[in-house]
Amino acid sequence: MNLLMAGTETTAVTISYVLPLLALHPEWQDAAHQELKDVFGEGDDYLRAPSLADLGRLRVLESIIKETLRLFPTVPVLPRVATEDIWLSGGSAERVSVPKGTLLFVLPFLTHRLPQFFQDPQRFDPSRFLEDRVGKEHACSYLPFGLGARNCVGSQYAPLQLKVYLADILRRFRFLPCNRREDLEDSALSFSLSPIKPVRVSCMPVDGPKA
Repeated sequence: MNLLMAGTETTAVTISYVLPLLALHPEWQDAAHQELKDVFGEGDDYLRAPSLADLGRLRVLESIIKETLRLFPTVPVLPRVATEDIWLSGGSAERVSVPKGTLLFVLPFLTHRLPQFFQDPQRFDPSRFLEDRVGKEHACSYLPFGLGARNCVGSQYAPLQLKVYLADILRRFRFLPCNRREDLEDSALSFSLSPIKPVRVSCMPVDGPKA
């Protein structure tokens, strides 16, 4: 039930950010289309259902999904309860005492954009995730699915689902921008991220006239 209800909205929200970002960055849309041709070929079999092996080869598409979730995490606020008395320190030398039982909120929408974790953090750059980043960053610098015992149960399922949907869409259509990046940034932070303005893209069939 959790996967059915929570996974449906969060997946739809993520796709609603991926497509306009690709429309605004045609170089990455081109890279995704080329990867899809490399994996699926260009003949009659091009639109076949992807296998698990096919999905594992979609590294560019995976990096696009990860970078989208960095800038626009579907769950932008993570509530946590302190299980013991702790001290928190930030950019200043002053520390803050947090008693056991305190409700804390971690905001990936903000922490994902800290320059100490990501160079030029406001820029959409999926190449950040094309190389192995394990051990090169703070363990909590990237939290699209949370962390620890209360992380998202769909952390393995959701990326596969997104790859399937996007591979199916991008093999059929090319997208042109109708929104500015500023329109995407104008989002409401709630239990799930929601664009305040309607997100629109123009789509045209691949190798076909505009639809």
